[in-house]
Amino acid sequence: YDRRIEGAFRHLESEAAEGRIRWYGISSNTFPAEPSDPQFTCLERVWTMAESISRRHRFGVVQLPANLFETGAFLTANQPSGLAVVEFARRKNLGVLINRPLNAFAENRLVRLAEPREAADASAEEVAGRIAALADVEQDFVGRVLPKLNLDPGLASRLLSQLLAADALREAWVSLSGYDHWRQVRDGYLLPRIRGVLEFLDAHAAGSRAFSAWKDAYTGALDSVLSAVGGVHAKAAARKTAQIKVALAAADRDWGGDAPLSRLAIRALRSTEGVSCVLVGMRQGPYVEDVLAELNTPVVQSDRRASWQRLAQRI
Repeated sequence: YDRRIEGAFRHLESEAAEGRIRWYGISSNTFPAEPSDPQFTCLERVWTMAESISRRHRFGVVQLPANLFETGAFLTANQPSGLAVVEFARRKNLGVLINRPLNAFAENRLVRLAEPREAADASAEEVAGRIAALADVEQDFVGRVLPKLNLDPGLASRLLSQLLAADALREAWVSLSGYDHWRQVRDGYLLPRIRGVLEFLDAHAAGSRAFSAWKDAYTGALDSVLSAVGGVHAKAAARKTAQIKVALAAADRDWGGDAPLSRLAIRALRSTEGVSCVLVGMRQGPYVEDVLAELNTPVVQSDRRASWQRLAQRI
């Protein structure tokens, strides 16, 4: 591992000498890990490697994960000098890019550090009723609409396996670990499959009034189920969000307030001395607006190690 890094550094130094790049760096999820982790990447060792190549080396930046749950970048003294990785980087004037500020891994599951977007007002009874209504619409497709499409039997069978969601939702929704697990299942598995089938049927059944009317009923019933399931899990997520915000306010007075959790999570990072940039994935307009609003909130960068320690004890 060290040999390959050194080889890369020597090549990048030659590129810098030719004027094609100015700086280079390393992104590693294991910079904040415990030294006993077999995948641990030791920044101090990497720095020594760069120094051995050239006293005027262009190794200038590192990227690593940190968030409200994963605080090793600030608190784990994993460098041979006894420093945490961000503090070592600060002393060496290395740029530090923080990734995954809003997607934390805690107890082997993903925790999204943001308020749920669904209205948290659905009940288990509502979910059951809406799934039953979706099942009725699906059976209408099987009995009335599908036979009119004249599809190959094998293709029709594959489409049904992708489209029929009521039975799977009835069994699975109560076993999900929480709101973030639900979002993963919905956005990464359920909706892509259903969209693919509907796009195929749109092209194959163009002009069919029976299919068009059924599709309207189906998408309405599906949206109703998804909203209800999200609402149930959003209740628990809202409680956890409130607890995290209480812990933040107790850890550091600059980290409290009425702002959404996503903004406070970014504020904790950007207010920490040694952090150069917080990288936020923003796939939708509201995410961009949220971050821009946070950037308009003044905050002083300072040594926040004691704050991170208090947060780790409370969260």
